[in-house]
Amino acid sequence: MPATLTCPNCGRTFEAPEGLDACFCPACGTKISLVKSAPKPVQMPVMFQDARGFAIGSALVPEGWNVSGTYEEVKIDEITPFGTTASAASPDQTMTLGSRYGEHWYHYQLNGPLQLASPRKQWKKYMEPQDYLQSVAERIAGTKVTPVTGGSLPTAYSLNRNQEATKLVSRFEENAHIQLPNVQCELRLQNVLCEAQALICRYKKNGTDWTVITGADLFGLEYYDSSPMGTLNRKMTNVLRLKGKKKAPEDGSLPEFGHASDYGKPVDAIEWGSKRLYFAVGPTEKEGEVMKNFFTFAGSWTQDVSLNQRLEQAHIAQVQSEQASLRNAMNYAMQSQAMNMQRQAQISQTLSETSNIIMQGYNNRMASQDRISDNWSQAIRGVDSYVTTDGRTVEHSVVSDHVYQNQYGDTIGVSGQLDEVPRDWTEIHKKD
Repeated sequence: MPATLTCPNCGRTFEAPEGLDACFCPACGTKISLVKSAPKPVQMPVMFQDARGFAIGSALVPEGWNVSGTYEEVKIDEITPFGTTASAASPDQTMTLGSRYGEHWYHYQLNGPLQLASPRKQWKKYMEPQDYLQSVAERIAGTKVTPVTGGSLPTAYSLNRNQEATKLVSRFEENAHIQLPNVQCELRLQNVLCEAQALICRYKKNGTDWTVITGADLFGLEYYDSSPMGTLNRKMTNVLRLKGKKKAPEDGSLPEFGHASDYGKPVDAIEWGSKRLYFAVGPTEKEGEVMKNFFTFAGSWTQDVSLNQRLEQAHIAQVQSEQASLRNAMNYAMQSQAMNMQRQAQISQTLSETSNIIMQGYNNRMASQDRISDNWSQAIRGVDSYVTTDGRTVEHSVVSDHVYQNQYGDTIGVSGQLDEVPRDWTEIHKKD
C-alpha cells in the first residue's frame, strides 16, 4: 500500500511508490529516505564502585571504557569524613574521565578571633573560579597549562543551586551561633557563591599536545565580624594600610577584599572551595570528543544515596559535638564564676577577720596606752585610782593604805590599819 508523505522542504503531500528506499518530491525534487532507522538504544549510567564493591556513584561514560572507584575513610574537612574518586579510561588509554571530592578553604583578612575557629592547614588565599580551575588542571597535567575557554557546567549541583545555596546559608547560620569558648565575635553573612563552572586548557607533554578540562561545584561564603572588636580591627587595619594616604572608610570596610566590596560592604573572611571536582584528559586532536565525554560525564554524575546519608549524619554529629563543646564551655564558665565568687567571699571574710584583729590590737594598744597615761598622771599627782561598789573611779593619796566607801558613796583613805572597820563602811580596791 502506497505511503502518504509530506515533503520537509515545500510541504507538498503526495503518495510514495512501494518497494523503494527513497523517492523525490514531485513539486521541488527534494530526496526523501523511505528506510526506517532503528531506534538508538538509550545509554544507561555506569555504576562506580571501589575494589570492595562499595557504591560511590553513577554517570554516563562511553561504551567499552574501563571504570574504577575508590572510597577512603579520610577526613576531608570538619563535615566530610571520607573521600571518593571515580575514574574511567578509554580502551586505548588515551582519554580519561574522573571525579573526586572537592576542597574546603578559609581566607582571613584580619588576624583575630575568627582564625581560632579553624585549623591552619585549611587557610588559603581565595582564588577566583577560573584561577582555581586552572590550578586544578595544572595539578592533573603535572605542568603549566594554557587556558582556552571557560563557562558554566550543568551538574546536578548547578541545576539545584537555589537549594544548595539555602543549605550553605543554613549551615553558616548554625555555625555562627555555635562559637568556640575562646572566640568572641558576631558573624554576619554578606555574600554567597553557589555555581558549577568548567575550564578548557591545553598543554604540551612528551612532544604531544593535550587538552585537559576541569570543572567544579563551587561554593563561597563571605562574612564579617559585626562585634565592636571586629569593627575596630577593620578600622585599624585600614589605617595601617593606607598610612595616611587617604581617609579610611567610616564603616571600617576593606574594599579590596571579597566580592561584597562591590556593594561597599565589609568582609573579614571567605570560606570557599569545591563540593566536587571533575576532569577529563585527552589528545588535542580529539578535543571535541574529550569535551563531549566530559560534559556528559559531569552532567550525569550522581552520588550514591548512602554517601549522601553519611554526609548528613556527619553534619548532624558535628553540630551536636559543637553544641556539646559550647555547653561544656558554658558550664565551665559558670563553675569558674561560682568558684571566683566563693574565693571572693573567702577573701572578704579573711579581710574582715584581719581587720577585726587589727582593730582589736589597736583598741588593746590604745587601752594599754590609756592605762599607762593614767598611771603616769597619777604618779605625777601622787594619787591612786580606786573602783567604788557602783563602778565609779575615785582617787586617793598614795599614802593611803586602805580606802573605804559608805552606803552613801562617800570614800575615805586611811594610812595604816584600822583596828575595826566602822559600821556601814566597805573597803574598796585599786583599779587594775
